[in-house]
Parts: sequence; structure tokens; C-alpha cells
Amino acid sequence: MCSSNTISGSVDELKGKIFFRVLLFLLLPVFFCTISVAQNSEVQFLVLPKQKVIRMEEMAIVSNVVLIRNNANAEVKFSIDATMPKGWKLLNAKAVYTVNGNDSLFIPVRIIPAGPLKGNTEYIIDLIAYNSSKVRLNSASFSLLIIKKTNWSLGVEPSNKIYFLNNSIKANFTVRYSNNGDDDEPVLTTFKQSDKKIRVTDSSGNVIENYKDIFTLRSRQDTQVTFNVTFSESTHNIKRVDLDNHLPNSSDDERKFLLFLQSAEANSKDNNSTFKKSEKIEFIKLSNRKKINPYASDALPLVMENNLFNVMGIQPVMYLNLRGNTLLENNSNLFYYAQTSYSSYFTSPDFSRNIAYYTGYFHEKGDIQIGDMSGSGTIGFQSFGRGIKGSYNFTKQHNAGGFLLKSPRLSDPNGSISYGGNYKFSFDRSDYVSAQVSRSENMLHHTSTNFVTATTRLSLFKNHGITLGGGMSTRNRAVSNLKKNGTYVNFNYSGLFLENRLSAVLRVSNLSKSFGESGSGRFYVYHQTGFTVSKKLMLMMQNNYTTMTTAGNAGYNYFNNQLFFNIKQQRGAVVPSILFNTQNTFGLRRHFKGAGFDYNYYHILSNIKVSTSLRMGYNTLIDYHNVPSFFSANANLLTQFRTLSFTMRYFYGPTVVRNADDIKNLRRYPQTFFTSLQHQLIFRKEYFVWQNNLNYSYYNQFYSHTFGYFPELYLFTQNGWRFRAGVGVSMNVSNPRKALEMQNPGQIPGSSSDNTNIVTTNLNVQLGVRKQFGIPVPAKLTHRRFVTITYLCFMDLNGNRLKDKAEPELENIVIRTGDEELMTDLNGQAELINLEAGRYKVSLINLSEAKTWFPVIGDSILTDRSKTIMIPFVRGSKITGQIYLQRERYAVDEEISLDLSRIVVTATDSMGNKYRTITRMDGTFELYIPNARYTLNLDAGVWGDQFSIVNNNMVLDLSQRSDNTFVSFQVIERQRKVQIKKF
Repeated sequence: MCSSNTISGSVDELKGKIFFRVLLFLLLPVFFCTISVAQNSEVQFLVLPKQKVIRMEEMAIVSNVVLIRNNANAEVKFSIDATMPKGWKLLNAKAVYTVNGNDSLFIPVRIIPAGPLKGNTEYIIDLIAYNSSKVRLNSASFSLLIIKKTNWSLGVEPSNKIYFLNNSIKANFTVRYSNNGDDDEPVLTTFKQSDKKIRVTDSSGNVIENYKDIFTLRSRQDTQVTFNVTFSESTHNIKRVDLDNHLPNSSDDERKFLLFLQSAEANSKDNNSTFKKSEKIEFIKLSNRKKINPYASDALPLVMENNLFNVMGIQPVMYLNLRGNTLLENNSNLFYYAQTSYSSYFTSPDFSRNIAYYTGYFHEKGDIQIGDMSGSGTIGFQSFGRGIKGSYNFTKQHNAGGFLLKSPRLSDPNGSISYGGNYKFSFDRSDYVSAQVSRSENMLHHTSTNFVTATTRLSLFKNHGITLGGGMSTRNRAVSNLKKNGTYVNFNYSGLFLENRLSAVLRVSNLSKSFGESGSGRFYVYHQTGFTVSKKLMLMMQNNYTTMTTAGNAGYNYFNNQLFFNIKQQRGAVVPSILFNTQNTFGLRRHFKGAGFDYNYYHILSNIKVSTSLRMGYNTLIDYHNVPSFFSANANLLTQFRTLSFTMRYFYGPTVVRNADDIKNLRRYPQTFFTSLQHQLIFRKEYFVWQNNLNYSYYNQFYSHTFGYFPELYLFTQNGWRFRAGVGVSMNVSNPRKALEMQNPGQIPGSSSDNTNIVTTNLNVQLGVRKQFGIPVPAKLTHRRFVTITYLCFMDLNGNRLKDKAEPELENIVIRTGDEELMTDLNGQAELINLEAGRYKVSLINLSEAKTWFPVIGDSILTDRSKTIMIPFVRGSKITGQIYLQRERYAVDEEISLDLSRIVVTATDSMGNKYRTITRMDGTFELYIPNARYTLNLDAGVWGDQFSIVNNNMVLDLSQRSDNTFVSFQVIERQRKVQIKKF
């Protein structure tokens, strides 16, 4: 009998044997696998370093090369496989390869991807080598990086020009997006409109002012968005009218409005490489009749303006102004004006002294000017009066000119006379050297001055330039036999650095006291440096130093320094600044330390404008330590909303300081305030415009209040007359006694009862008339004639090309003659008035409902006389068609639908007239053409060598028997020769 200890030991031993056997059973596969791996580790599987990353922009067969290196002595047979996305195919997956011992083998790897490849995606491909027993030998991997190819476009349908029909203020347009890429594209679209007369709404009727929308363009698909546009005929009290050129009831005139469409990638991280597309859409409201020239013959336009001031006042004054300018046949310009004034009750023998006149003729070869003008821009040279001036371009490089002027009038014996000549040599468009010799003589003071000056401008490198100038003068006084010589020098520099982000300007000039006729010297330095920190921030430093010395050796100098921070906003800018200025006026030195703030805001669509300016700081008198620093400031404000504008100016502190006593004796700190409110009221018919101006000013040191109200009423007529009547009422309330007492305390005699306000009023009545005339040019002096052309568009039902009584007229036909566009009215007529005779290209756009009717008219017309031009419209047909594409059997992208949009289809008739349309993305198209015999052609240039068109240049004979014709183009992809090899 066994004891319990013996039994327990046997059980433990049995458990130990069972555990050992189970453990051995579990470890054996691992042991054998370890041996297998150890054996197969001698087989190396490598991807060449240059093929570790393969970049692809479009779908194609992926080709790579791997290296098998057998480090063992025995040969190895193996096959390869790959782990890759579902649907991809490894072409040589079933091939069996043999590599000898201690040998290597290069194996090509070809993979066919399936489906569209997503851009900006990296695919990791694992290649695995197996032996004949399907035991894994080794593996290698490489990356397939798909480069995103953004390829989308947008277009506006029916075109980028949208016409409003007659008696209609509504139109619509469609924006079509075509995504030709393999990836979905998020797109941000914005609208910017330049005028508030048009209102854009989406298909739901929501008004779009600042339109922003983000949507996704699906791969290989089109997306279209339709918008509606409403045109507002009335500009009633939205904008101020031009009081010189306003015409009432001008709603029939041509109107054009712009809308800017911008689209860009919505998720682009780099703004510089963002894919962008933009379109400009033009909305056009055409008239049925248009006057090209305001006159029926060649004429010189002349504006007459006559104004009478101070009617009912002490001394009325009348001014008559005649002026005009015109472009002549030889592309030259002619400017002319004359002005005179009447302020005397009696006749005067010297009436001509009040007349000023000028005539200037400017041509590319030179110019000639006669009348009242200035002769030269030389500093210190007093050259103005009445005379003649001109220049002539001998060649593109050589120019010479001169002038002769008498002041104040030619007949004055004691006036002054100036004359001189100049020469200029141009190296190119910007670089030149010039010289001038001139002389002035003063008959009254018996003095004369001679001048010689020269200037040159030179470009340095690409973004730098300098200008050098100088001169000498000699002043002679005949009475005292005094002779003085003077000099003048000038230097200017401008340049750009750091890729145009840094700009610099430097100007230096020195004028000696004896130069010219002024008798004062001046030294001037100006510096400006600007640096663009970012698109929204620019820094600018300005320094200006000027010193002037008068004939008595008295003078002044000032040195102004300002640092600006220009911060751009969406509709304006904020410009804070720091200022430090020094000034020395006749021995009184003053420093100003302060700050400035400018703000500008504008909103074109709402016609809102705000402009503010503020300067403030402390002034210190350097030589008077007992005078504390005093504060001064000035502020300006200009706001405008529609036809209402408001202006305000405020000055705090003394504006002029002559000596220290001006500050010590201040008993009332100076303040000046001025404000003005102006409003323009346009009456409904626009014949009348009422303009009001209300202002108020206050000066505290003189206890002065001034009020003014100046209303003006304008009457405009259809034939260009303008009449004006205004009444100005002003009132001033002041107290001179208080002002004197404040400045001289205790020194003004009189009693307190004399301390009363003084009220003065003034009434000023003004009248005016304005009209533009045309001065006919004699026929001998001109070769131009003007005619009136009337178009008549109608349906030619019987085909006789004549307008029969029963044949209906066609409205809403856009007719373009040269650069002029018109639209036919309800009677099918459109009229061009005073068109210059000649031959013009003509084209038509049919916006009517009769889309299948086509005009019979040549490409050009001869307008040799006033006449009516008949434009018959004949019946046509509609061609619809489609491109059928047959793909190659082994094409990698066989299952992907190709983009067949924007392929040109052309129909050419027997006369050579061409009609074109483009295909949609699916290859369909539509084309309306007149009934005739045509050759239909599909653009073969877009297909390249890979595709061929089977039935191009097909002939169609359209007739009245059908309204629609369907055609198809057969396009096949060229077959590839495929060789299949078994390994």
C-alpha cells in the first residue's frame, strides 16, 4: 500500500512531464521557423535608393526595379507579391525567378493602379519575396507620392458681356466651374461690384453685396451657379452730379457696370502658389439712338460761362469765360480760352486790359502757344505775361524751343519783357540733358537779369536715378551800375532696394541770395525713406530742412521730422505718426514734439467717404526758460455720404508766435473753429438741382461768430443750357471792445455800456449761364464728313431681302459698328447720329426670342452718306451633336470619363462664313446657323497623336424641311501593341 507522500510525488512528476511535453510542442514551430528565417536571412531583397520614392502627377503604370541578392551557396527559386490598395494589380505576380548562389538578380516591378488617384497622398508599397513553399524570404518597400494636379476652370454663360433688353432692368448669368482634375477641389468664390446701380441676387433671391461662398468641385464634374441681376435706372440723390456736364433724363444713354468674380483654392496654405481664376463680367444697358458727335460737322467745341456776382450789392462784377479743347485729325490737341471781367459803370478806353486769352497747339512734333502764360520754370526767373512760346522735335532725341513774353500787356511801356531759348537731348525715354538761356528786363526799374541753367537725368542700374541741375545769373541795375552774380545747384536721387520693399528719395538744392531777381537765398534738403513690412504695414520717414535769408540778412529756418506708420485697412488706412519739428523765425527758436493720427475710409458702393487728420503736441521756446511749454493742436474732418458732405477744422493754441510776449500775455487761449455742411438735392426729373451750403466759424480771441447760408438753384435743359441763381446770406456777431480789452487790459477808455455786440449782415445775389457751342470748321480745312445711319432689322419671310409690310421687325438686336454699340427698339430700328463717314466693321448679336433667325449682312459697311441700312434675318436650323469616344482596350484609365469640354466645333458655309461653338464636358454641343450647305469640323489639334477622328469635315445641306439636325463625331483611341510574356 502506497503512502500519501508517494502518491503526491507521482502526481507532481506526472504534471511535470505533461507540462514539459506541452511546452516542447509549442516551441517546436518557433524553433523551426527561427531556423527557416535564419536560413532565409541570407537572401537580401533591396529597392534601389533612387527608386525609394516615385513621384507621379497623373495615373500611369508604376515601374520600379528591385534587387535580389543570394548570399548563400545554394540557388533559390522565388516569386514576388505586393501589399497595396484594393484593386491594384501587380503584373508579374505569377512569375517565378531563380537566383544562383552568391549571385544577384534585378527584377522589374510593374503595378497598375485602379481608379482615380487622390492628390497629395503617399502610398507605401510593400514587396515580398516567397520561396516555392510560400515561405516568406524577405521584403522591401517604396513610396508612391501622388502630386496633386489642380486643374479646374470657370466661365461665364452666355458670355462675359450681359446685355439688358429693351424696357427691362433684369438679366441673369451662370457661372460654370469645370473640374478637370482627379481630386475634389474646395473653392472660395467672391464677388466685387464697382457700382451700386446693379443688384445681384442668387437663385433664392438673396441680395449679394459682399458675396463669399465655399463649395466643393467634384472630380471630373461640372458645377454651375445662376445669379440674377437687377439694374437701377435712377441715380436719384445717390451720387452728386457734375454741375458742368449734367444732362437731365439721360437714362437712354449707354450704361456699363462691372462685376469682378474671383475664385481660389479654399485650403491652400501658401498664398503665393494658390490656384486662382478670375473673370470680369460687364453689364451693358444700350440705347436705341446714339449721337456720336454733338455737331453735324467738324466743329471746335466752345464752352461759354457768364457769371454775375454781388447783384444788389455795392459793386456788381461780371465774368465772361470762353474755353475749349479738341483732338484734331492728326492726333494733335488744341486748347484755347479767353476771359474778361466787367466792374465799371462807365466805358473805358483801355478795355483790352481786362481780357486774358490763350491758345495752345500740341503735336508729337512740337507745340506753339500764344497768349497769357509763363515762359520758364527756372527758380528766381520772373517770366510771365503775354506773348509766344513754342518747341520743335527735330528727331526723337533733339528738341529745341523758345519764348518771348511781355508783362503785364504788350502795349505797356513800363512793363517787363522776358525771352529765352532751350535745348534738350534725350538718351531714352527717361534720361536726358537740357540747357536754357534766358533774360528778363524790367523797364520801370531799369534792371535786367541773365540766366544760364542746365539739367540732366541719368538712370543707374535698374531701380536708381539721379537728377543734377544748376545755373548762374547776373543781375544788372542801370541806375546805380550795380552788378550781382548768383548760382543755383540742385541734386535729386530716387532708388529702390530689397526687391522694391525699400524706397529712398533725396533732394538737395541751394539758391544763393544774389541768384535771380528775388533777392533771397534758400538752402533746402528733403529726405524720404519707405519700407514695406507687409502687405498691410509700411513705415515712412520724412525729413525736411529749409533755411531762407532775405535781402536784409533776416530769415528763418525750419527742420521737420515725421515718422509714419501706414496701416492698410480693407477700405482705407490708419496712419499714426510721430513728429519733432524745430523752427527759427527771425531769431525766435521753437521746438515742437508731438504725434499725429490720420484715418481714411471709403466705401464706393455706398458712396461713403471719411477722412480725418489730427496733429497735437507741445511747443517749447528754447531761449526763454521762464516761458513754460504750451500745447497746440489742429484737427480736420471730411465726411461724405451720398450727396451730403460735412467739413470741420479746429485749431487750438497760437498759430503764429512772433516773440515770447505773444505767449506770456495770453489771457484767452486761442481757438478757431470752422464747419461747413453742403447738400445737393436732385429733383425727380433731374432738370433742377438745388445745392445748399451752410457754414459757421468762431474765433474766441475776437469774440467773433460768423454764420452763412448760400443756396444755389441750377436749371439744366436738354440742349445743354445751364442757368444758375444763388443767394448768399451771411451774418457776423463780434465784440471788438472785449477783444481790445483782452489784449490791452485797463487801457481802453469808455464805459461798460459800450461793451455791446456788433452785428453785420451781407446779402449777395449771383446769376449765371453756361452753354457749350460748336464753331464750324470751314470745309476747306477739314476732310471729315458726318452722316446719320439708321438700321432696320426684320424677319425676311419670303427671302427677297426687302422689308415687306407684313414682315415683323426684330427688337433687342445688338449692332456693333466699329466701336459703337446700339440695340434695336420695338420697331426694329437703331440710329447712329453724326457718325464720321467711312468704312466700318459691323457685327450683330441676336438677343431676341427668334434665336433661329440669322442676319444677312457683310462684315463691313460703307457709310458714305446718311441712309437706312436694311438687315434681313433669314430662317436657320439648330444643330445638336455629340462626340463618341472609343477607348483603347488596355488603357490604364479606361474606366475614367475623359473631359470633352471646350472643344471647338466649326461650321463653314460656301462663302467662307464660319459659325463656332464649344462642347460641354460630356462632348455634347449646340449650334444655330442659317440654312445653307456647310462643312462641319471638329478641332483636331486638341487630340494629339493618341486619338483620331473618323468622320471629320462632314458635309451638311440644311434646308427648310427640318428645324433640327443631329450629328455625331466618332473619335477612337489608337490601339497599343501589347506583348504578353510568360516567365
